[in-house]
Amino acid sequence: MADTASPAAPEVARKSLQALLQRLAKADLATIAKAIGKSESTACRLRDGEASLTPQEFCALLEAVGFKLVDVRKYCVDREVYEAMSTMATRAMSNPDIARQLVWDDN
Repeated sequence: MADTASPAAPEVARKSLQALLQRLAKADLATIAKAIGKSESTACRLRDGEASLTPQEFCALLEAVGFKLVDVRKYCVDREVYEAMSTMATRAMSNPDIARQLVWDDN
């Protein structure tokens, strides 16, 4: 896999950590503990940055607090925006006149 790190990577990581910590602070310990399969005391230590997780536990934690991993080459939009754009594109492409206008012909 090619190196995808960019000069902005530390800033992105900092913002991601901040967002995760905010979600962890709002989540109750029982939810965190259940997600990672550990005790509430371990969940508390995790919140405080004093516990570590396996990759599997980390992914379960992300899911429990409403996050997901996304490839850096992908863009995320709100589901409602995606659904609206998908509906418009489907309708436009189902109309042959509109579909022909969207095709660029270099000849």
